[in-house]
Amino acid sequence: VHGDTLLCGTLRAMQLVDSSQSLEALVTPMEVYPWIALVCQVYWGATLVLYAAKLCVPALNALTEYGKIAQRERGASSRLSWLTVGRLESEIAWPSFYFLGVMASGTMLSHVLQKARMLAGLRSTVHGRGATSDWVLCPLVHVGAMFSLHVFRRLYETLFVQVFSPRKMGLFQLAAGASFYLVAPLSLVAEGLPPSPEPANGLLLCASWAAFLYFSWAQWRVHRALAALRDGDQTQSRFCIPLSPLFARVSSPHYLDEILIYVALWGATAGPGGNPGWAPTLMLLFVCVNLCDTALKSHTWYRDTYGLAYPQ
Repeated sequence: VHGDTLLCGTLRAMQLVDSSQSLEALVTPMEVYPWIALVCQVYWGATLVLYAAKLCVPALNALTEYGKIAQRERGASSRLSWLTVGRLESEIAWPSFYFLGVMASGTMLSHVLQKARMLAGLRSTVHGRGATSDWVLCPLVHVGAMFSLHVFRRLYETLFVQVFSPRKMGLFQLAAGASFYLVAPLSLVAEGLPPSPEPANGLLLCASWAAFLYFSWAQWRVHRALAALRDGDQTQSRFCIPLSPLFARVSSPHYLDEILIYVALWGATAGPGGNPGWAPTLMLLFVCVNLCDTALKSHTWYRDTYGLAYPQ
């Protein structure tokens, strides 16, 4: 009996050593994660540089302008026409972007869940804990779930709510949209992988979820109001003045809601140290610059088109 007890003790000790080594290997960043984070940082840095060049060189506006604003940029640069000429209908392009986002975010969330649950299980084995639910407080799980919900909602809206005008996107716009929704979910988690063994700030997570859900609901209402302007007529290319109370103080409340959704995502990426990282910060900066610029141009278009009839 004494020999059996000694043997069991020895095996238990060996198991703890192996588990400790596995825990150390899991917590220590694997070689691939820093490279993914670097790629994301370079991507967002390049997009910001390109956007700054676009703001300084009006001829480059034709690359990214879309919808009613694009009408002002037609013929701006014949050299870029092969990138800007319409290739794919908007009603197909936008759902395709969000479908890519759903697939990318789902894959990312699955990977994060796997790593977080492995970490919780190893901690339970090493430290003798009975519960393995620590992964629930992993910030990467929450930010992954948020982004997955966001792109899934947007996919649903583009398929069943929004009414698109009969316009097409150019090659540059298609490449930019597809790459955005492939890189965005990676950017939110790359610098936090593998998951930290320490739980996230519960108060910060609750605040991020509350902001995310509220502004997602607000954006949903705005998109329904915009769709109602066309009254289901997809062939209608003209634009109307939005008279909904949602537009009383802001020309493009859906852009403002989108920015605040990404602020909530950015806040949720902050780990126990409270640092969201460079990739999500650069992504948030790009979203703010892009949507603020687009909102300002949209407001200018409405004022130029409708004059005093449009609220100033």
